[in-house]
Amino acid sequence: MPATPAESPLNNRRPLGAAPQLGGASRGSGAASSAESDCSIRADRRISPRLPLSLSAHCQVGAEYTRGQVVDVSRSGLGLAIEHAWPEGTQVRVALTLPHREGPKFCTLDGKVVRARPGGVGVHLDERPSGDRDALQGFVALLGMQRQLQF
Repeated sequence: MPATPAESPLNNRRPLGAAPQLGGASRGSGAASSAESDCSIRADRRISPRLPLSLSAHCQVGAEYTRGQVVDVSRSGLGLAIEHAWPEGTQVRVALTLPHREGPKFCTLDGKVVRARPGGVGVHLDERPSGDRDALQGFVALLGMQRQLQF
């Protein structure tokens, strides 16, 4: 069942697709950078292994809010189980809570659907630096080390 905007932790963020308020150069636009981006996404999938996981997530696409389940995570993206998959290229915002020894870390991450299948999507996360992105990458690194120690 879709969450209403008032129930969602996403409603206090900048509108999806709006330019970030941080200074600095943006990545290039146009066909060349799009092709480069597609290649880096494919390459990144190979060097950033996905780790299985189960976390609840609040998702926003435009004005639509829904809940999903994070089923795997990597340094560059995540897999989401959702009732209705969005088409590839769709911009999505995902809010989730990461377990942490100092208490839960609430993260809101922006990305783009790069893989769509019935019941789920693969999301490549925006590469611009953010505290939430750093928290996710730290969590993934710790999760990967814990999994290695188990084997």
